[in-house]
Amino acid sequence: MQRIKFILLKLNKEGHNMISVAINGYGTIGKRVADAVAAQDDMKVVGVSKTRPNYEARTAVEEKGYPLYIGI
Repeated sequence: MQRIKFILLKLNKEGHNMISVAINGYGTIGKRVADAVAAQDDMKVVGVSKTRPNYEARTAVEEKGYPLYIGI
């Protein structure tokens, strides 16, 4: 199954390009990617998608504060 990561460019408050990233899947790799993106000054996580909400999805919302999108 092919996964696609979406990247959108926006301007942040300082007028620099702000990269918005949506994470498709929040398993082992998705969690690490989301944490790496959140640690960057010029990037932000705009959402996480999951097909089967589980403990990881709950962590994304409650502990990390990422918007959750559920695919059916």
